[in-house]
Amino acid sequence: MALFAIEEYPGLITSDLFGEDSYFADADLFWQKQNEAIATKRDTYLNEGWSEVVLLEPGQYFHAWDHEKTPKKKGGKIVITVSHRGEVECHEGWLSRKEARRAREGGEQEETAAKLPRPEVTGPMQNYIDLHRHAAVRAAMLDHPAVALRLVVAHAITGSGLWQVRPEPQRSQRDGDCQPCRLQG
Repeated sequence: MALFAIEEYPGLITSDLFGEDSYFADADLFWQKQNEAIATKRDTYLNEGWSEVVLLEPGQYFHAWDHEKTPKKKGGKIVITVSHRGEVECHEGWLSRKEARRAREGGEQEETAAKLPRPEVTGPMQNYIDLHRHAAVRAAMLDHPAVALRLVVAHAITGSGLWQVRPEPQRSQRDGDCQPCRLQG
């Protein structure tokens, strides 16, 4: 599991009875050497031209399903995972799905963003301003009833999308439509 050369480890290495499995006796010294080797590997990747090398915390997993394979030329990153036992895996050329989508759409959006200026006021803010303007006009009309009457007459004569005149839907019922009569008959 060690990234460093075992000859560089000055501490003791213990093995089981049969000599098949061996362990580093000094865990702190092992992690110091392992972290130095990981830092060297990270620097090597950066010198090779990778845009970024992400080192995950020990025990944190790399979820390939949440990432897309992306080459170095298109901004792919290196993700280094370290297990609690010291195993190191380097995942080369990956971007998160969100970053990959942003990279694909980035060129198109940069061109349109340069062409279209942003509005000074957002849509909800413009609606809020319009509501206040409407309330101010209503308050002013209360102080000038003659102008309000002329405005109502003008809207009634010419018509407006903001003014509706409809006949009242109430009507008298015929003899057979009376609810109490139906119940008795």
